[in-house]
This record gives sequence, C-alpha cells and structure tokens, in this order.
Amino acid sequence: MSAHEPCEEHVLVNGWLRELGLRTGLSLRLGADGVCGIGHASGLDCAVEVPAGSGRMVLRIALMAVPQGCPELWEHCMAENFLGLGPDCATLAIDPAERDLVLWSVRGLEALDAGRFADWVVSMFETAEASRADLERFNREPHATVAPRDVGLALTSGA
Repeated sequence: MSAHEPCEEHVLVNGWLRELGLRTGLSLRLGADGVCGIGHASGLDCAVEVPAGSGRMVLRIALMAVPQGCPELWEHCMAENFLGLGPDCATLAIDPAERDLVLWSVRGLEALDAGRFADWVVSMFETAEASRADLERFNREPHATVAPRDVGLALTSGA
C-alpha cells in the first residue's frame, strides 16, 4: 500500500459512509488522516475516526467549550459517566487540544456493518443533543435537578 492508498479499514468504513451519505444527501468520506466530519441540523458535528491498523472506530461529538469553575457541573458530568450515557454507553471527556467537553464512544469494526454504523451515528447524535441540553441547563442553574437517564439495566434474581 502506498502512502496515498487507503488501508483496508478505511476502504470498509468509506463504504459505510457512502451508504449513510446516500440516505442523508451528504458526501461522506474519511480523509487521509482517517477522520470524517458529519454535520447535524442541531449544530452538533460528529467526528468519525478510524486510526489505521487499530481495528476500531471512535465517534466524537463536541458538546460545549469546557466551562470554568462550577464544581457542581463537574460532579454532574462524572455522575453521568457512571455506566455510560445513552444506549451507546458513551462517555464524557475533555478534548485537551480543543478545550471542548465531548461525548465519545468506541467500537470494534468487527461489531459493525453499514446498518449498525448508521444506527450508532444517529443514536450518538440523539444522546449528544440530550446531554448538551442537560449540561447547558445545569451550567445555567447549578442546583437544578436533571432527571437521571435510563441506563437500561434489567435486574433479575439469582433464583
């Protein structure tokens, strides 16, 4: 493979991106760096990242600039991270380069196909929209109660 040819992982993911693009009217393709941005009507952007040779994909959505102070907000973020956010078990983190609070999730490529990938992207946008709204409200009203998320646990007795 020359420096200009995409690796097998990028070829695979570009096929999924092409299918998603056909459904949404967007032209989607990984760049040479293995990253593709997907815009959303909400104003959020999802970075699809496929590090060459990793066998995995990361979806990352910036929610807001890192707020200063407000320890209650940071406590809220840590509580939200417990067991993951939404059906994708996404996690909140700080992007140190951009100084953004981001929602991210990672999957092995072997667990995905075009349909699962598209569903994951849609679900991440939905989780990101809800998380951003919660965080903006909490940032404005640090003592506001934000309803706990349904983490989808089904508990059964050992009997």
